[in-house]
Amino acid sequence: MEEAKGVVMHVVLAKFKDGIAENKIEEIIKDFANLVNIIEPMKSFNWGKDVSSENLNQGFTHIFESTFESTEGVAEYVAHPAHVDFANLFLSHVEKVIVIDYKPTALNPTNNVFNLFYADSLRSSMLEHQRRDGEREICNAFGASDSLALDWTTHCTSGM
Repeated sequence: MEEAKGVVMHVVLAKFKDGIAENKIEEIIKDFANLVNIIEPMKSFNWGKDVSSENLNQGFTHIFESTFESTEGVAEYVAHPAHVDFANLFLSHVEKVIVIDYKPTALNPTNNVFNLFYADSLRSSMLEHQRRDGEREICNAFGASDSLALDWTTHCTSGM
């Protein structure tokens, strides 16, 4: 396994308090996203709402993910006055939150997010039989058996 050099992902899972208006949640998310323009070590920001049908989210409804170049960058971000102010606002509107920082690790160094997104965009323009054949080839190229996620809804399986 190959650990990403320096790169740290900062993941926040949140459940907003009942009764918080949707427009207030949207405002909070915009404020969160804006931190990438204020705090230099923060390199990217993505967010989404839970869409899983598995019902294993334990009540968490939103995910926020930021990218940093190092653990020192995360520490600088956490201590930055803009983050401290935002965190106080954010925490006053959430019922529960989990924060995890991790260094991405690839089982296969050629298996990176850019290859997967590129493969996914190609797949969306194919006919069904071309898509199945293409997915099988992609899985084989990445050395996957049953577990390589091409995106959040499609996995390499032996029954393609």
